[in-house]
Amino acid sequence: MLGSEGCLRIFFLLFYPTHNLLYGSHNTNAW
Repeated sequence: MLGSEGCLRIFFLLFYPTHNLLYGSHNTNAW
């Protein structure tokens, strides 16, 4: 099992790129 830190890292690794692709080109400061 991954610790809470590992889960957060995976979450951000998966979520952040998707968020960047969706909004990054429109607003680099959306996040």
